[in-house]
Amino acid sequence: SNTKLGDKISIPPFWIDMAKLFEFYVLGLLKDKYKSNVIFQFNANYGQPDYILVNERIIIDAKYKPIYQTSYYDPENIRQVSGYARDSKIYSLLNLDHNTVIDCLIIYPEKEHLPTNVVEQIDLSDKLPIDKFVRFYKLPVRLPKINK
Repeated sequence: SNTKLGDKISIPPFWIDMAKLFEFYVLGLLKDKYKSNVIFQFNANYGQPDYILVNERIIIDAKYKPIYQTSYYDPENIRQVSGYARDSKIYSLLNLDHNTVIDCLIIYPEKEHLPTNVVEQIDLSDKLPIDKFVRFYKLPVRLPKINK
């Protein structure tokens, strides 16, 4: 750019971390539906999954990524959540034996196409399989809109 020392430039007063904001939005949706059954950022051996639904025995991660609106997925996300689903501390938390496969779910925002199954609350019965993986799912949620 052509700016030089001493020039005034405009910058936003703050930056919004949309991934973090989406994570908290999803937490609110999960708490509305599943109440105290939701554990947020449990300290496992491998890291901290965004959410664990104890009674449903499912590990959930929120991803603010448009790739999930398509049939594609991010392999790194699959690896990350799969790692949580093999963590012995999570098996202990869920009181599961090591032969049980724990369900994994990625929740993502649906902004473009707004299919009829996209809702503003969480319902696990709406989850969609990610075909290449066993008991791995994705679930779109509609972002809130302000109508002017």
